[in-house]
Amino acid sequence: MLTLLRAAGNTEAQLPGTVGGLPGSREVNRATQRSAGMYTRGRAGLRVPALLQHQSVVNTARPTVTISRSCVPPTFEGHHVALNPLQSSLDEMTEYLRDAILVHRVTQERLDQKTAARQAQGKGGNGQPGKEHSALNRATVVAAVGALEAFNEDLAITAQRHHPQANPPLTNWYNIAGSKGMVQTPSTFNLRKLFWTFFRYDPQDDWDWVVQVASIETGGTGTWRTATTQLAKAQASQFLDTMVKVRHGFAHQDKDQKLVQCPGIASQTASGKIVIHSHHATNALSVLMQYAVLTTTGLANRLGFADQFRWVKPMSAAGWETLLAGTPAGTLVSQTWNRAPVL
Repeated sequence: MLTLLRAAGNTEAQLPGTVGGLPGSREVNRATQRSAGMYTRGRAGLRVPALLQHQSVVNTARPTVTISRSCVPPTFEGHHVALNPLQSSLDEMTEYLRDAILVHRVTQERLDQKTAARQAQGKGGNGQPGKEHSALNRATVVAAVGALEAFNEDLAITAQRHHPQANPPLTNWYNIAGSKGMVQTPSTFNLRKLFWTFFRYDPQDDWDWVVQVASIETGGTGTWRTATTQLAKAQASQFLDTMVKVRHGFAHQDKDQKLVQCPGIASQTASGKIVIHSHHATNALSVLMQYAVLTTTGLANRLGFADQFRWVKPMSAAGWETLLAGTPAGTLVSQTWNRAPVL
């Protein structure tokens, strides 16, 4: 079974004799040469507020991954359970999204504190949260796009190792990861091209998100989240592409960047300024989790990997239950994964 371990800086993470608590692993190679757990200022120019310095470091690039091999299957209640070969990529998604989740969590805590302070002063809980809140929301989206890039490289590399037919005759024909990797910009064009090139699989057919929306995003005038909407196939692609455009516009301060209109991920003022609200940041995290579940399942089906996926404790700790609840991906998890909660 292939399992992916985080690496820090240029030093490979080493857990002698274990992978996720399992004995008998050995490191076989480094998948990429990116730093993990820290963000490249040159790419995004992102400054982390002082309140986050002891919580997390916001990362706009995807972390480094190292591929390891374990020869012993997991054990549940005394019985060996065969896991899907792509399970390790889902496990790693909890780490790829870690910084985005921490930024979002701190943002929500600050918003709750500000609401409570207003109520204590008899002003009611509503009001503008301020520019700092908007900046943190955008930072969540930026970090989520970095996780999108990391996850897809991880998933493709893992699947390739379990599917020999996906290896081209020459290793330099196509690069999944690295400075010339196929998803350095994780647009849906590049993502779909990646999976079709190696596996003849178009993931867009399986994309089906549920997101929170404000009425202004669906023809109304209000900016508060009031409902949910479902985005499938081409509309689901449009959501991801808008996320990428938000990241580029922020990282490069591109004032001419045109926003792809899509409910649930960003708003745009009459002057063209992109605005990221609380529900946009929440949707970015939720869709990344929905993406991971649906794309990994679709690819596993395409390659004939029939063994079960399983729910792990880090998913609960990262809030996956809340963010997957009421979505097609959540339903799939509840119905088909080992030890999954009801979503």
